[in-house]
Amino acid sequence: MAEREWRVRELPRVSIVPDPPQTPLFHVHVRGDRDVLWERMLDQAQAQAHGVWLANRIEPSVVPNVSKLELNIGEPALEISPKEAAELFAAVAAN
Repeated sequence: MAEREWRVRELPRVSIVPDPPQTPLFHVHVRGDRDVLWERMLDQAQAQAHGVWLANRIEPSVVPNVSKLELNIGEPALEISPKEAAELFAAVAAN
């Protein structure tokens, strides 16, 4: 899991809480408007041939213009390469 976290952690506009994660369940904070991020996530899921779904929802955080999603890394998620995971989050967090 550490390499996967690290790739996501390297992205601009994205942070992991807690850092480092203590369990396979942690939050990913993304700078940007919640509605825009949600639409990008939906568009990305529809465009993916393998149907990767990042999260069930994106919520506003207590920090203005920062949204958060809960990520739970289970066995199926381990089939996604660290590079692909970083690309998926980069597409959602793009300016």
